[in-house]
Amino acid sequence: MYGAGAKRIATDSTGALYITGYMTEELRFEDKLLKERDGKYFLAKFLPNSSLIWVFQLSSPIQKIIISKQNILIGGQFPQKINVKNQELTGKGDISIFFSLLDLKGNIKFLKSIEGEPECMFNNLTMSQNGDICIAGSFTQNVYFGQKTLKNSHSKNVFLAGYNQKGEHLWTNTIAGGNNMLTGIHLRGLQTDKNGDFVVLGMISGICLFMPKYFSLQSSHELYHGEGWMFNHDIFIAKYTQQGTLKWAKIVANNAEAQDLCSDAEGNHYVTGYFLGTNQKMGANFGISLFGNTKVKANILEKDAFETVFVYKISTMGQFMWVRKMEGKGNARGLKIIYNQKNDKLLVSGAFSNILVVSNEEKIKKSAESSVGMGENSQLSNEKSPEISVNTDGKVHIFLVTLSNSGKFSSIIQSQSKESNELADMACDYKGRMWFVGRFKQKMLFSGAELQTQGNSTNGFVIMNE
Repeated sequence: MYGAGAKRIATDSTGALYITGYMTEELRFEDKLLKERDGKYFLAKFLPNSSLIWVFQLSSPIQKIIISKQNILIGGQFPQKINVKNQELTGKGDISIFFSLLDLKGNIKFLKSIEGEPECMFNNLTMSQNGDICIAGSFTQNVYFGQKTLKNSHSKNVFLAGYNQKGEHLWTNTIAGGNNMLTGIHLRGLQTDKNGDFVVLGMISGICLFMPKYFSLQSSHELYHGEGWMFNHDIFIAKYTQQGTLKWAKIVANNAEAQDLCSDAEGNHYVTGYFLGTNQKMGANFGISLFGNTKVKANILEKDAFETVFVYKISTMGQFMWVRKMEGKGNARGLKIIYNQKNDKLLVSGAFSNILVVSNEEKIKKSAESSVGMGENSQLSNEKSPEISVNTDGKVHIFLVTLSNSGKFSSIIQSQSKESNELADMACDYKGRMWFVGRFKQKMLFSGAELQTQGNSTNGFVIMNE
């Protein structure tokens, strides 16, 4: 894809691929020529051999795509108006949310909007096996779900909204937080577990209030700063029934940034993200995070080592199981995580600069359960161990790490390029093959593939790894 980028990928039970992305001026799929004037963004379906089945354009980006046995669910946000296959929505505010259910041939079953004043922002969506849909977003003042209206109560407000497979609104819940613009709540993941419950991953600083139950969570600290940086987030997981009833919500980690969530066949949850690394300016008081009741500290003492990747396993009821870390001499962030049911493995992707260190010798053992907090009795894991490392020349590159469900690293892949590149999304098909989409510039080596662009443009890639 020249002058374009791929942003999301999903697969169905036949192995067909669904890829979303964007273009600049023109984009060609086989004999199909797309022009930007007809919509800058696209959704395309391919056979596993890369043959195009169909493609259509739309005027705003698709931020999430879910595939079921019979349907495609897409969602995102749009400014004022959006056109999808000649159907148009108009929002009340500056930014509104759209979501649409399509059949596997790309025909629209419904196209709906959630509107806000002055705006509401899309966060995530998921769909259960029986077709129930959950949409997550944030809003600043008012948000409208047909006849239902929500009003803000704190400086940051997020909502969860349930719909049936006809697009009819069923229920709405609010999670509110923050006493000022620096505190609040941020959603990072939304999934359906093996029981059909909706699992929410987020971060809080200060107080977080789950409505309408008035159940609250309090972060371990509201704010603290260092060298102009703010490190104040605690990670929570909440679980809702398909009817929108809150089953439980727990803080599962302190002083860390969550980025993505997945679940395995047994209902355990895996989270990836990053926490503050140590460096010469900030000193030894920084670089410590708490997972369950286990403290984890970054070992690397480098001038630019600000971030350390974590992978965290949590039981179906929100209990600590294990946590692993990958340290960067430079910045390193875990961004995506996926469970491959075919081989019972985890795949974590992210971005790093300079050097990323991975080790199996450093085993952080399960600790006894206790209330979450930075207590003196928490176990501190800070051992030195043999290393496997990959490195760059200072550019931001991709890494892919495979782990067992017990937390053992088994392989690591990195991209190689003179320019920065990005892995935007990944998916696992029914054969257990992994598919990756993203963008690169000029030339890139990745997972055995050599890619090269025409000129100096940024281009999209799709790669399959057995």
